Amino acid sequence: MQVRHPAQLTLTFTNKFLFDRDQRGAPLEILIASHLHNLGLPVGYNPASGTDDPSREDYDLYVGQPDNSPLLVETKMDWQSGITGRIFVEEKTLRNTKASKFIVGRLLLDVFDTKTLIALYDAKDRIRNLDGGYFEQYVYKHTTGGDQANNMGMLLDWKVCKEHSTPFWRVAKELTQQQ
Repeated sequence: MQVRHPAQLTLTFTNKFLFDRDQRGAPLEILIASHLHNLGLPVGYNPASGTDDPSREDYDLYVGQPDNSPLLVETKMDWQSGITGRIFVEEKTLRNTKASKFIVGRLLLDVFDTKTLIALYDAKDRIRNLDGGYFEQYVYKHTTGGDQANNMGMLLDWKVCKEHSTPFWRVAKELTQQQ
């Protein structure tokens, strides 16, 4: 995928709102981009961030040359995870992203394969009823959360995060070795 640059937009209430919303995650994006840049990796931001361009949902950062199939990365900061011990993963982001990696900030930075997160989100158990029938139930708790109303997602505890993710430092090291 090539990274495209949107046309210059006129400031409107909508894109001002979107820009403000997107800035809540900016501290994590800046931290990750700065670290990867300091490692000598080419890194950049989605040029549609803070606009009403639908491609703002495709990814947050790219690692590599923008015209040469860069690694697309989604970054999300869960400010409550230090208190709750769980991370909230938004369904909308999982369904709309084109990123292959998903970095979630909590007390640590966890890097997930996006396909793994989608599989965890969709995972269901078959539960037997008292009458002998069965029903399906999500394996991981689904609820609303995040910074927008009616924002569906799932909660993952630290054990699940540890089992299904890679520490950010390890991914950064692997990326520098691939260069």
